[in-house]
Amino acid sequence: MMKKAVFVMVFLSVAVLSNAQFRAVNRLSFETNMGFSLIHGDLAPSAINVSMQLGAGYSFLRSMGICGAVNYASLSCTGDQYGRSFSGSVVGFQFDYEINIPQLLTDYPQTFPISPYIRFGAGYNIAQISSLNFNGIGAPIYPLTEQQVMAQSYKSLTIPTTIGAYFRLNSYADINLKINYVYCDSDMIDGNQPVIIGNQYNDSYTMLMVGVRIKSWDRRKPHITGR
Repeated sequence: MMKKAVFVMVFLSVAVLSNAQFRAVNRLSFETNMGFSLIHGDLAPSAINVSMQLGAGYSFLRSMGICGAVNYASLSCTGDQYGRSFSGSVVGFQFDYEINIPQLLTDYPQTFPISPYIRFGAGYNIAQISSLNFNGIGAPIYPLTEQQVMAQSYKSLTIPTTIGAYFRLNSYADINLKINYVYCDSDMIDGNQPVIIGNQYNDSYTMLMVGVRIKSWDRRKPHITGR
């Protein structure tokens, strides 16, 4: 009988603590970010270009949420070791799962001025090449001409991964600093897909951005004491 009573007390205690630790906050947020972009493809080194992002998030738990964003990045390489170059842009959509590290580990996340976080998810990109130069390298290395490559857009599925941090301004706003790495299932983001044995990797790009996150305020204080 005593063992059953102890088991019930422990079970109830764990349930109460778990409910407090992972209490839903129902917090909606919007963010806008700007920064720089780098292409990781067949041409190197990448030029430094401009990136922009608009996004929204919903925290269904105190430390976890879902996010959606629209990305724009200009990409280019002014010339590699073979004299090849390109410029273009990519418009992307991504959906991420976010884990806020301090809010996952502490009962008092409001006291943290900096909140590191990670995101991972899936997305979709549309790339367009505006200028392209193979520097005289033609068939069979490049089965398409520069004009044929620029005449169409290139769609791809993506795997985005983000590492960032929120710098708390107040209950309604944060400064958002992050690095967003986007891996694509296409080798045509930079307009170059040479038919050679060593070309076995798809393209990717990185966006280094800073911006502002606006948050809705939940009057419930999500910590264990409930005060």
